[in-house]
Amino acid sequence: MSYIVANNVVKEFGTGDASVTAVRGIDLTIGQSEFISIMGESGAGKSTLLSMLGGLLSPSRGEIVIGEVDIYALSRDKLADFRREFMGLSFSLSSWSLI
Repeated sequence: MSYIVANNVVKEFGTGDASVTAVRGIDLTIGQSEFISIMGESGAGKSTLLSMLGGLLSPSRGEIVIGEVDIYALSRDKLADFRREFMGLSFSLSSWSLI
């Protein structure tokens, strides 16, 4: 069973000619007890993707569903409640963990 699903997730920063696409059309499915690695070159969008999966950064387009909840359809307060009750994030200099 899928626990985390990302459908056509895009994140753009800036507007017009100054626009930068950090994440481009990601589709991702992660099972409930599954461990994954996200690898890529510096500047490839890994931290941006993890920030969106962790409910910290809204995607420009697409949806992220965690445990059957479309987290970016929630109000800002409900998203904060969701993060507090159902997620854990661990930050370090060299890696991220979504718990």
